[in-house]
Amino acid sequence: MLSTPNSPLPSNKGKSSTGVKPWSQLPPEIIRLIATYYILDVSNSAYYPSTWELREHWPHRIVYSIFRDAFALEKLMTMCPSWGSALEWHHFWSHACCAIDPLDTLAQHTVTQHNNNTSSPQRVSPYHQFRLITQCSCYVCRINNPGSNVGLALAKRAVAVPLMGTILTCREHRKNTYCGLCLRETPPRCDLFTPEVAAVGCIENEDLETWPAVAATCRSCRSEWLWRRMNVAAPDRGTVSGGSSYWSSLDWEVRQSIDAFVEAGEGTLGEILQVAREKHWLNRYTRVRMHMEHALAQQRLDMHSNGYVYENADEDTTAGEIDPDDYETLAMAEELHSVRDMAQSDWARTRILDGLWLSPADDWYGYRPRHTPSAEHPVPWALSTSDAQVHPVPATLRVPPAPTYHLADQLYRVFERQLRKILLPAMQNIIKRIMFQGRAEAMKTVATMELEDVLRALQQAWAWSKDLRRPPVHENDPDPGTPLDDAYSSSKSEASHTTSPVLSTATLQTTPSPPPSEDKREKDGDAESPSEEVPRMNLFTELGPPEPSNLLRDIPYVPTSLQEMPSFSLKAFIEVWRESYAPLFACSCKICERAMLHRDVGDTVRPNDTNYVVPSHPASYPQ
Repeated sequence: MLSTPNSPLPSNKGKSSTGVKPWSQLPPEIIRLIATYYILDVSNSAYYPSTWELREHWPHRIVYSIFRDAFALEKLMTMCPSWGSALEWHHFWSHACCAIDPLDTLAQHTVTQHNNNTSSPQRVSPYHQFRLITQCSCYVCRINNPGSNVGLALAKRAVAVPLMGTILTCREHRKNTYCGLCLRETPPRCDLFTPEVAAVGCIENEDLETWPAVAATCRSCRSEWLWRRMNVAAPDRGTVSGGSSYWSSLDWEVRQSIDAFVEAGEGTLGEILQVAREKHWLNRYTRVRMHMEHALAQQRLDMHSNGYVYENADEDTTAGEIDPDDYETLAMAEELHSVRDMAQSDWARTRILDGLWLSPADDWYGYRPRHTPSAEHPVPWALSTSDAQVHPVPATLRVPPAPTYHLADQLYRVFERQLRKILLPAMQNIIKRIMFQGRAEAMKTVATMELEDVLRALQQAWAWSKDLRRPPVHENDPDPGTPLDDAYSSSKSEASHTTSPVLSTATLQTTPSPPPSEDKREKDGDAESPSEEVPRMNLFTELGPPEPSNLLRDIPYVPTSLQEMPSFSLKAFIEVWRESYAPLFACSCKICERAMLHRDVGDTVRPNDTNYVVPSHPASYPQ
């Protein structure tokens, strides 16, 4: 029924006529019913360590869940005094006391007797009985020994754990004798390493970043938290997700790091993630597996030729074969043949040859050009097959950045070396052609060149010749180092100096005018000096198609423009260009030549010795 404007509004003063009570005045039975559903909800959604999921550990799981759910129910009791007094008689506390003290060792403390004999004994609430037991008992003992009275009334110290807050432990349970996550204790130590001790694997915690307040972790918790950490991000799920049965298909280094962490507690979760991400990226986007197979084949050949019998081979492994679980042999083969360096160098070389001169550092920081870069081949007629694809190809453009900073830094340095190796011979040819016009003019030309001019020169076929030769110069041909306009103007000026018989002084019978004065020449020179330009060589004219045998081995697709090239990529390009023209501006005095000669000799003596230390001599001071 709708209310009319003239109808009186209901009054809410005083007690409500509906009989609805506030939540603080609910009956104790209703409050305990609410708490029952609350405990069921908490128990279903709470976290259980995988240690207690086995059937044999079901009694341990019950005690662990009681300690965990008791903290949640105590929070509900603090809402108001009426709820606290009602929940003290909840059946959960009676069940908890029976599970923690199954032999009723502390049952005599449940009844209080006053000094006055006339008063009748009073029974305490189940909640107070539970608090009496837990305030003097060891949590670790009760969880690991649920069917006995071990640990009752033996609590000595309070310890904070990540999943349950503050607990009490006895004198026997120091921090390194039980797992700080699931509270599983280490079996008693003995001379023999029993399977039970190996199954628990409670070892000192080294991953203080993941578990900062945990002194030791067990094998089960380390394995569980590893997979939980892997399943956080989608890329990590494809890296090592799938459980321990999936380890056999992983890279040997990832399996080694996982086994060392789970079995011996060595390393951290962050280090395992870093290794797994790097190996997954290398296996997917580089040829590291192919290089590793070649290294193992070479290792087997060396073992067979030297008559070496593999000691760790089992019955299923034939003689000369390498066990995939022998991490030491696999590591030696990878390090001996530089498998990782070859895979990274091959990836960077393929990227540059395809025309994508984008540095991995720009990929890591997200500095990508707005438009899709395009590239053209400077010598298309030298390609083995007609390539109608657009370069860089989509497969090169879709490669994601390196997953870790460590790998991105390695790829950045490898990319710089490969870019120098490919572009330096071509840029040296550019400098060699500029040198055709003389050293002084070449220095002026190089000083005025822009990076776009260098890129346009790299797009010419002559820049990729092994041996760039100066073209033959005929008598009537202009200097190849002179632009066409300058050559035409010079020939015209030379022709104007020859005297025509029609305009000769003998024909005109006149005296030629005197030459201009020196002051006039200086004024004309001052007027023309601002308009003078540095003579620039025409680098964009072909010298003729080079012979196929005279072409360089690596000729990449050259980008069409450098306008949107990011900073790190542009820096790598500039470094190669500076190295190519550095000899042009080098000092030619005897001192500098001698120093350069000594430096070249030192580089040939130790070309790759990075551990070379310059011997130190005691400083001599004048007396």
